[in-house]
Amino acid sequence: MKSLRFTLDQRRAQVDRERGTVQLDGVGRLRFKISRPLEGRLRSVTVSVDAAGRWLVCFTADGIPTPMPKIASHPAVGIDRGLKDVVVISRGERFPVVKEVQRVRAARRRHQRSYCRGRDGRLRALGLDPRKPIPKGTRIEPSQRMRRRQQRIGRLTARLNDLRREALHQASRALVNNAQVLCLEDLAVRGLARGARRASRRALQEASMGELARQLTYKAAWSGREVVKVERFFPSSQLCSRPGCNYRNTGLTLAERSWRCPHCGVTHDRDVNAARNLEREGLRLLAEATLRSRASDARGEDACAPGGYPPVGRPTPRKRELRPHAGARRGRSAVSVGSETVGRRA
Repeated sequence: MKSLRFTLDQRRAQVDRERGTVQLDGVGRLRFKISRPLEGRLRSVTVSVDAAGRWLVCFTADGIPTPMPKIASHPAVGIDRGLKDVVVISRGERFPVVKEVQRVRAARRRHQRSYCRGRDGRLRALGLDPRKPIPKGTRIEPSQRMRRRQQRIGRLTARLNDLRREALHQASRALVNNAQVLCLEDLAVRGLARGARRASRRALQEASMGELARQLTYKAAWSGREVVKVERFFPSSQLCSRPGCNYRNTGLTLAERSWRCPHCGVTHDRDVNAARNLEREGLRLLAEATLRSRASDARGEDACAPGGYPPVGRPTPRKRELRPHAGARRGRSAVSVGSETVGRRA
């Protein structure tokens, strides 16, 4: 994406917020569509064009009022990220992948193959073998049909990225609005993609699990929510989520989407069961962290009291005296007497 940023002069009105126009030095007056109210003091404007040929205008501003966060309807929710569904939560609700993604991907693949056939024909006309690497410095003049294919591929790619981004934003905003505590697994997405096969690697990259976690993190900070990340080695799919059971199915495979607990007899959906276990484990970790923080605060208050001990890690008068090499650098020799160290003139 090509972009150019302009700094707005605060001494003159360059932006008409009602009509949707901006005056740029050296370019002229541009019209833009107002997608949301322009609040605050506008500082700069960025004009960009993507692969689909769409021109975009983005403003940066300060002094924007902070919106009031909504009241959460649920205290906590467990979030299981997957490939078939973007998100599966502990209450059984699912956010499936948009069906149009498959259609757009198939259309892009068809146009990419057509473009490659035209490129191979150009290489044969130059006396080159398309199956071998193109020699350095070789210039291929595309035909009009190849140029149209490139434009079509760019538009389909932009459409595909918009569909994925919209699905992620809708899922993350819905989760942040409905729950106070968000419990999800700390996955190593790059490691999973590196160790998977080609088809699975592409599916993991298109699922954008890391981007979803990033959106949940900063949106939760905006709304005053709490995000708890469970350790990646926690067996969320293998444990029975029924209270008091805790049976672990160590023989569970990735192809099994549901399984029956032999201990309590409950049939579990794999994704919903994992989300429930993540919610329970996340609340446990949050409770432990709260207890540790309260204990450390209590130790700090006791240390400030008269006659109390200082907090852990802070130097005491005795610790400051026990520095045998400090006096030696100033012309003093260190002498050990019992368990203490004193200094004397050299």
